Order: sequence, then structure tokens, then C-alpha cells
Amino acid sequence: MDQLFNELSACCCYQSKQSANAGIERMLKLVIEMNKIGYAQQLRTTRDFGQLEIAPQYTIHDWVYDRNNWVDRDFQRRLLTFVAKSPYVEEFLDTSQKELVHEFTFDGSNACGLGLAYLWGSCTLSLDGDSRFANDRISLKFYQIDDTRELEEIVQVINLTTLEHISANSKTLRNSFVKEITNGSKLLQQSESLFPNLSFSEKAKKQIEELTGSEQYFQEIVRHIKVLHETMANWSSGSFDPQGITWNPESVTTLNQYGTTRQFTCSDGVVRLFSYHSKLVSANKRIHFYPITEQHTLHIGYVGDHLPTTKFKT
Repeated sequence: MDQLFNELSACCCYQSKQSANAGIERMLKLVIEMNKIGYAQQLRTTRDFGQLEIAPQYTIHDWVYDRNNWVDRDFQRRLLTFVAKSPYVEEFLDTSQKELVHEFTFDGSNACGLGLAYLWGSCTLSLDGDSRFANDRISLKFYQIDDTRELEEIVQVINLTTLEHISANSKTLRNSFVKEITNGSKLLQQSESLFPNLSFSEKAKKQIEELTGSEQYFQEIVRHIKVLHETMANWSSGSFDPQGITWNPESVTTLNQYGTTRQFTCSDGVVRLFSYHSKLVSANKRIHFYPITEQHTLHIGYVGDHLPTTKFKT
């Protein structure tokens, strides 16, 4: 899983070029430490990353090409190596807007990095010059509207500004993905031992088998499957309500018009209508599932592109 930069932390947050230099070096050490945990050594940023001003009249681009003797050339080279080019954070967010209109704001500003971290179930790295990001939990406003509802809520994202933040959240960060599952074939091979309460249709198996593991959203699929399994494994009474992922049933109008596209044959031979689905919003993908709580079994019927609805026919 790629790492994400919180662009709001770079709003002229240091008083001098020297303090900005020290701040960037500290952040690059976070990237290295996150790579040790298992995250990719790629830092996804917004398009304007180089133009972000980190000190008065001093941008990240200026720092990269600064030849003052107090700037470490090795750290300059590392930043150029770590920062991924396209797709930028905005492009992932644009993809998610195809079906679900949403907006993330923090302190009145659009929050791209923080928002994508929430959608991915991941975290952000921040420069340490802005006191607003001194804590390892950041609350932001999440507004969304789709074909079934309109919602505004406050959500939280893990934000890493210091090595101590990484240490304090290491267990959560490691659990955000399953390192042993590197592609779809391995997911299926290990599903019986890792996810014994799940059952996959032949359709879902074929779709999962085709996943190479290089897809940006692959670990997000694994995370959703993990959440669905844990919810079913821990269910004792009441409604089935997975936490930590976005999900909902299809609208009645969509089921009336496109219900047959959501019928899948389960492993027990029964054809069921899969209305419930979790949303990989950043990639416009869906996982359609059918829980049978009294049997502690959850059938996964479909893992793939967003199916047509009355409002979104693609």
C-alpha cells in the first residue's frame, strides 16, 4: 500500500529555510520507517506538491534544488525517489466521484490526502511545523451523496507526524493490510484458514483470481474482506453491521430494474440476490455480500466494477 502525504501540513509551516529543511528530513524518516512496517516506499501527493510553500517564499521544489551546505543531498535524492508521479491523490479521488459524490474538509479547507486516507482505510504523513497536526488522530468532515442517501459526518484518520506516532499505532498500521496476501490467488488459497466464515461464489473466485496484487486498491479489497469476516465471526445478536467500511443495500428502484445483475450462485448451490455491497470508493469497486447470521456464514458473490444502477448505468 502506498503512503499518503497530508498537503495541508505544508502551508508555510516553518519560520525559516533551515527549520523547513529539518522538518522535511524528519518526515522522510517517517517514510523509511513505514516501509519497514510493510508499506510501499512510494509517497502519493497532490499535483501541486512541489509548489507547496513550507517557509516564507520557500517551496518544496526550492528545497529539492537548494545547494546550501546545511541541506543533505541524500535526503533531497530520497524525496525525488519516494514521491510518486501520476496518479496523484486528486486522480484517485476523481475516480471515486464517478458514483459517489463526496467532499472532505479540515478546518474549512479541502483535505485531499486525509480524505483519500479515510477511503483507503490508511493514514497520512504530515510535516511537523503545523500544530494542528501534532496529534496522531485527525478529525475531518465527510460529506457524501449517492443514489440512496445524503450524509455528513465527522470521521477520523490516523496522522503520523513523529516516529513516536508510528510506534504508538504500529499494531493498527500492520493490521490495515495482510502482508502474506500479495495477490488474488494467495487470497483464495488462504481464505479457508484466514476467513473461515466466508464463502465465495464461483463468480467472485474468478474475479479475485485475476487480481495481480499490483492494483492500487488490492489491499483495500483485502481489508474489506477482513472486516466482513470479523463482523460475521464476532456476531452474536442484532443486525449485521460491519464497521470501518462504507456499505449499504441497493435501492428498490435499482433492484427492480437491475436485480438480475446481482444474482449469484453461492457455494451451496443456491442463487441469491446480493443487495448488500461494500464500496471501495477510491477505485469505484464493489463487493456484494449476503450474510446468513444464524449460520455465521457470509457469502461473497461479486468483487469488481460498480454494477449499473438507475442513476449510474456504467
